[in-house]
Amino acid sequence: MAARSRAQYFARFREEVASYAEGVHELGPPGRATELASLPEEFASFLRSFDGARLFVDAYTIFPAALLRRRDDLLVFGETASGDELALDLTTEPPAVVRLEADTEERLVEGTSFARWLEATIVADGALH
Repeated sequence: MAARSRAQYFARFREEVASYAEGVHELGPPGRATELASLPEEFASFLRSFDGARLFVDAYTIFPAALLRRRDDLLVFGETASGDELALDLTTEPPAVVRLEADTEERLVEGTSFARWLEATIVADGALH
């Protein structure tokens, strides 16, 4: 995804999030480039705009750069309200989003990229809110 289209994508994300009532979503401030240099580009692009986020009243938490952690071939970037971890699978290009179920540790592919997962999450969960 070109830098221009990424910027436009996250602009659309910002507009979509702004359409909800106050408190449904909380977006962090822009991230610092020095903390993002080693991250996959698409995810780093998101964190440059929002260093962490809470979506749908804590249904999903995307960690700020300082709280990211490696777990084998995964980069754990968030969690769900039910305690499942959200991670980028660093063995795929682009990195796929996987959900690690809290009770079984089973890996479930949630999206083929971070941007696609984020868009699908906003659309799917938006229908419920």
